[in-house]
Amino acid sequence: MADLLVYSVAAPAPTDFDVTVRELTVTVDGMPDGSSTFPGDSTNLGQIRAGQGSRVVVTLVDIDDAGNRSEPAVLEFVALDTLAPAKPGDFSVTLVAEVPAEVPVVEVPVVEVPVVEVPVVEVPVVEVPVVDSPDN
Repeated sequence: MADLLVYSVAAPAPTDFDVTVRELTVTVDGMPDGSSTFPGDSTNLGQIRAGQGSRVVVTLVDIDDAGNRSEPAVLEFVALDTLAPAKPGDFSVTLVAEVPAEVPVVEVPVVEVPVVEVPVVEVPVVEVPVVDSPDN
């Protein structure tokens, strides 16, 4: 289930002295979501809840001591989560050890010597006649 966003509803005090009741009506995504009445001098009109992305319509009507109803004041909005998370609490960094510094390793580039192929030359075989020496 998705989280609900909670809104506080407040209105200025009525301008007419004979307002005895304030009627607050809420619809969320076109569906009635409740109606509440408050004493005529109320400025804090409770809380409403809506899901993220819901279209909310809030209507306020003042009713006087003769039962006459004011024109409705209407507030429409889309419920959006604009509250950032709270700042993280204090945290710490603790020294846990001391180790020797490492000697930096110097990398020597490897040079590859190209292999040169030497062509093979065939030498013809020459037969030399053997001559008997006169001493034999």
